[in-house]
Amino acid sequence: MASVTPIPTNLKIKRDLELNDVMEVLTRYKSYDGSEIICCICDKVYKSRVCFTKHIWEHSVYWDTFDGVKNHERVLSIQAAIILCQQVTNSSGLVVAWPCDKKQREDLSPKSDHDARKLLPRKRKRELIDCSV
Repeated sequence: MASVTPIPTNLKIKRDLELNDVMEVLTRYKSYDGSEIICCICDKVYKSRVCFTKHIWEHSVYWDTFDGVKNHERVLSIQAAIILCQQVTNSSGLVVAWPCDKKQREDLSPKSDHDARKLLPRKRKRELIDCSV
């Protein structure tokens, strides 16, 4: 019978951050302008703040609540639950579904009402068919 080697404790991901702790970590990194963000909990390196924000939820007590779904879906589920429960008055730092870069937001947003109407689905006109014999 083969024995199972336990995972060293330093490789296990700590999942003990409460909501206030997550917000505190994100606030600490908010003004960071470096090219890489190093997680203060597990030392993983991230090149964007959005990826780091998604990652920090892995250290939260909420992570295992949504077991069995993709990581991105877990993050969105946690954020949605927090917003719906209204535990946070300002959740803008927690949400990562919208691009963080101002230029990306400008590129995605319609420039005028006319542009916004272009994004709406168009109704197809029905063709009149003469069925007379």
